[in-house]
Amino acid sequence: MVRNILFVCTGNTCRSPMAAALFLKLLEEREKGLSQKFQVLSAGIFAQDGLKASLEAIEAMKGESIDLSSHVSQMVYPDLVRDADLILTMTGKQKEILVDRFPEAEAKTFTLMEYAGMEGEVGDPFGLGQEEYLKTVAQLKRVLPAVIDCLLASEEKEREGDQDEGSHRQ
Repeated sequence: MVRNILFVCTGNTCRSPMAAALFLKLLEEREKGLSQKFQVLSAGIFAQDGLKASLEAIEAMKGESIDLSSHVSQMVYPDLVRDADLILTMTGKQKEILVDRFPEAEAKTFTLMEYAGMEGEVGDPFGLGQEEYLKTVAQLKRVLPAVIDCLLASEEKEREGDQDEGSHRQ
């Protein structure tokens, strides 16, 4: 089963595309082919469709051997929310706005830090210079492995539950 993960920030030109791309890279580093078990998308709660990733985000991700130059921003649309198994926002305010717009998504929406079992938020580097983008990448690299751990653990629990159900049917 493919899990659909949606990363959300404000404009979908910095944090959420960086998080989505790093997430996929870290999945592959964890286990070759693991990224195939996930559909990973990003969007922004106040995004304008069709914008490229910020130049600073593109540059910051080059250090991770990730090319964001083909990224195109998109707004958080109802179908993205409906199809997502998990929605991860960068801040509590973004989570609040998203859940206000899509109350049906409340149970599957978390801040990135919250889902990883950590405190804080992923601050917006937009307009603050390259150093802030590099700090954001470093923060994402600290947090995303914990997100992967949580996802894999929940997947394992689901598998065990399916096996238990199967044994009851026999």
